[in-house]
Amino acid sequence: MPTLASRIAALAANTTDTIVALAEAAWPRSMSSREIDRLASDGYEAGSVHEMYFLLSFERPGWERMLGELQRAGFVVRDGGPLGPFVTVRTAVRLRAFELSLVGNRLDRMLAKYDGFSTLIGPAAARTVQPQPLERRLVAG
Repeated sequence: MPTLASRIAALAANTTDTIVALAEAAWPRSMSSREIDRLASDGYEAGSVHEMYFLLSFERPGWERMLGELQRAGFVVRDGGPLGPFVTVRTAVRLRAFELSLVGNRLDRMLAKYDGFSTLIGPAAARTVQPQPLERRLVAG
């Protein structure tokens, strides 16, 4: 059973992740906002849920223990090939800057104890709609 101190620490971490994600969603030039724009221009419908792949990199030994923690947090560890210090995971993410930032922040916080970081690879499945030029999307929307 979690102690009061660990619950307070988890609440503080979740609050921090949420505040950072809100700031990234509000700032149109943030990495998350630009990534959503790129995916939308590639034909992925913004606001829809997609399985997204993330590449994780670890600098500190013992990172193998992290795999169970990732699975308990709802990530699917991709099978195949030697893992080395790199692991590919996937999870369902709604294509909005807030959600993308929130998942990335939580992954990075989990990986920090192994001097690790995460990078978005992209959607696991093919696009759902045909790509549209940016001008048409702005006029229509």
